[in-house]
Order: sequence, then structure tokens, then C-alpha cells
Amino acid sequence: ILTHIYDDAAQLVSGAEVQAERMRWALMQDAAFTITANEDTGRTVEYAYDYDDSDDTWATNNKTTLTSTDTWTVANAATSNPLEDIDSVIATAANNGVIISEILMNSSTLAGMLASASIMKAINPVGATNMFATKEMKKTYAEDMLGVKITVYDKQFVDESGTQAKFLKDGYVVLVPAGKLGNTYFGTTPAEYDKMAGISKADLTVVGSGIAVITETKDVPTTTTVTVAAEMLPSFEAIESVYVIKAA
Repeated sequence: ILTHIYDDAAQLVSGAEVQAERMRWALMQDAAFTITANEDTGRTVEYAYDYDDSDDTWATNNKTTLTSTDTWTVANAATSNPLEDIDSVIATAANNGVIISEILMNSSTLAGMLASASIMKAINPVGATNMFATKEMKKTYAEDMLGVKITVYDKQFVDESGTQAKFLKDGYVVLVPAGKLGNTYFGTTPAEYDKMAGISKADLTVVGSGIAVITETKDVPTTTTVTVAAEMLPSFEAIESVYVIKAA
């Protein structure tokens, strides 16, 4: 029984950590996040923040959306030009005093990027049609040409509806400078306030930076309830230095 209790607590703590990661990744892609609780909770609960201003300044200046035959898809292999798209954004960032050092995307987006015939033509302008190159070879060439590191991030989570989702969405390319982009701040939860005030008799442990694990045991019938609570919010000090390409 104790093993099950500890396993349950560990899973709940992992779930709280996933929520923080969801927020951070959403900020890097859209400068905003929304997390909505299941409707079966009896009420609609939505936790949403938008870090852009009312004029959508960040979206206007830092986000590029490709359209039509410019998008990075296998179907547009003959017309897309990912290296040129990325280089243009890197140049825009440099003009604003930001040096891009890393590009983040998932495997699906990378596949669409590397499918572009323009990359093979850049590697070998004369014999591109008769040349074979692996994905790794094309990725390395792109990194060398652009002077940045391309990082593939494929981690996923299960949302409140039970649907599996990607932290870094398909078609999104995030360009970042070196260094920290922000911080995740944890506040005191209501459960902690109750414990400090002597209102709650439950056992309470704070894990990590501020995730509260509340364990309550009742005698008749003997039941143990484990609850995890966290008051958390990521900051995004580097918002003006992060650029996004909506490539597909």
C-alpha cells in the first residue's frame, strides 16, 4: 500500500512538472498559454496568460508565418527554401542586436525542412538531382551554413482530455539566443497556508521548487488521499529575443 501511495505521489508531482513545461514551451511558440481543466470537474477552470501586448507587438515583429508553396512540406519540396527563411530571420534578429545560436523544432518539422530540394541544390548546385544525402548530412550542412545548432525536441504529454500532444508543435521553428530565456516561479499554495495556520492536519511536503504534496489519512474507513498542488508561473524576460517561424 505504501508503495502505491508513493507511486501516486510521484506521478502527481510529474504531472505538475509537465504543466510548467507546457507553459514554458507555449510561451516560446506563441508568447501565451491556456490550460483548461476537464469539464467533468463540474466547473470550467481556465488558466491563461498572454505575454504579448495589446498591439501584438511580439507576434508582429518576432513571428513569421509562411504560406502557400513556401511552407516546409514534402508536397512543397520543389518550392520551399528553409535555409533562406531561417537566414532572413537570423538577419532580422541580428539587426535588433540578438545573436541566434540555436533553432528548435520537432522531427516532423525537420523532415519537412530537409525535404526541400533547395538544400540539395545548395550542397551541390550542379549534381543535386544525382546526389544522395542522409538527413543527418543535410542537417549538418544546414547548421554549418546558418552558423547555428539545430535541436530536435520530440517530448510529448497527455492533456486534460486524454489527448497526446507535443510540447513543440508541428510546423513551429523557434530561434533563440544563448543563455536563459526566463524563470519558473512557484508561490505558496492554499494548502501550505492552511498548514502554517494550523487549519489543516494533513501531512504536507514541498518538493522541488514549490510543488506541495498533501497526504491525508482518514480512519473510518481507512483511506489515504494524496493531492498535489502548485502555484506556478513562468517569466519570459527574453521574449523580445525569441523568434518563431510558422513553417507549416
